[in-house]
Amino acid sequence: MRRVTFLFSLLLSFYMYRILSYVSPHLRDCPSSKFKGLNSVRAPIGYKALVTGGAGFIGSHVAKDCFNFGFEVVAVADMSGGFRKNVPAGVRLVLGDLKDAKFVSDLMEKERFDVVYHLAAYF
Repeated sequence: MRRVTFLFSLLLSFYMYRILSYVSPHLRDCPSSKFKGLNSVRAPIGYKALVTGGAGFIGSHVAKDCFNFGFEVVAVADMSGGFRKNVPAGVRLVLGDLKDAKFVSDLMEKERFDVVYHLAAYF
């Protein structure tokens, strides 16, 4: 009985290893968290990113990643679906309505963004 239990646990361990370590063939070449080169990627000095909807869930995460990559980040939100507490430290929040063409035009002219992530949406 002891031998059967041992063999069963060995077989179960083998199959669990196979199941947990399986990677679908179409995902084998995808980058993973083990890729160390991403930590060395930096935005050129002085580059500025605009993240619209920067107080929302997705926008705040994009703003945080842009900041971590070295961008100067400006988040624009009208707070219709986001929260001030979502805006990461180091990211400048500008309150405004993107439906206001003058506001957008003035902001773009004043800030001269290199990258724009348009994530503002409300449904």
